Amino acid sequence: MFMTIVKRESPVIFNSFIIFFMLFIPLSGYAYVYGKPTIAVLDFESIGAEEHLGKAVSEIMRTELIDTNRYRVVERAQINKTISEQRFQKSGLIDDKSAIELGKLLGADLIVIGSVVKIGTSYTINSRMIETKTGEAKLGKNVTGSDLNLLTALSRSLLDSLFGTIRKDTKNEPGESKKGKTNKGLRILKAIYGAGNAQVDVTENLQQKISNGQLAINVNNEIMGHDPIKGVWKALIVRYETDQGEFCAYADEYKNFFIPNPFDNRITSRSSNLTILEAWYGKGTNQVDVKSIVQNRIMDGAVFVRASNQYFGVDPIIGVRKTFFVRYRIQEGSFEASSEEEQDMVIPDLHHKKYR
Repeated sequence: MFMTIVKRESPVIFNSFIIFFMLFIPLSGYAYVYGKPTIAVLDFESIGAEEHLGKAVSEIMRTELIDTNRYRVVERAQINKTISEQRFQKSGLIDDKSAIELGKLLGADLIVIGSVVKIGTSYTINSRMIETKTGEAKLGKNVTGSDLNLLTALSRSLLDSLFGTIRKDTKNEPGESKKGKTNKGLRILKAIYGAGNAQVDVTENLQQKISNGQLAINVNNEIMGHDPIKGVWKALIVRYETDQGEFCAYADEYKNFFIPNPFDNRITSRSSNLTILEAWYGKGTNQVDVKSIVQNRIMDGAVFVRASNQYFGVDPIIGVRKTFFVRYRIQEGSFEASSEEEQDMVIPDLHHKKYR
């Protein structure tokens, strides 16, 4: 599974997951109580790069480590909880000393820290792995690239020459289930581009742009092949499927877009009779009825909503943070929910407040 990066000015694709190979150094020289080293991967810092990239790289690394069945991987939630409780540095990259202390609190034998740095059109991932007990940095690697095909070939060459072929252990320990399956394929179920009800279907267009099980583009009229509404800021909404499930993704016009993305919204429930009873977007008396927009975007018993001007194609009150409110009906009853501007919502969700 790979993570990709795209640059707006001249679309650049970066296969950032090349760094995962660093974690497979032979560890036979260490003795671990349970036969497997415990590893904590901290969120990487983004320097000059999109804020989410560091988190995405770290999350992909955790998933791949779990999939090998060779390591005990500390969950991101537990890492963040410990950082918060112990008041570790939360802005910027945690230094080696703090990382070692954090690793001990987490019960980790090894801890991985790093950063994603953007310079010009290139992205560099810096990373090092530290043994918690000794404080020794076991590996420091940085990888720079801007072309997907070149970096894919480079990553395979480095992986084979430095560590040999990585074979994943498919056997599970008693009581354990297999986790973290990798994506064998990516399929675009539905993709629309536009604003409000002015939209075009770009499903086939995006499906053809998939390369190596992933899609990385800059969202613009040229790439989409259409301008459904001139002079209006547009958005891309995608429903896609991998062997890990079905997901929804969103990107505003001129933004970088890549899938699969570990932070995309997952479709976990559906209803054959999902009906939108009421939906509005705005603030106070300055609100617009968006019921038809949400209803028209229902697909296979579910709908994804981003509370934004681009999604609804209107800004009912400029310069004020807005709210999206919805009331809907499914077999289990009627529910209502709300979200602040720029937040996502997947409908239906039985955790929403039941109405009457």
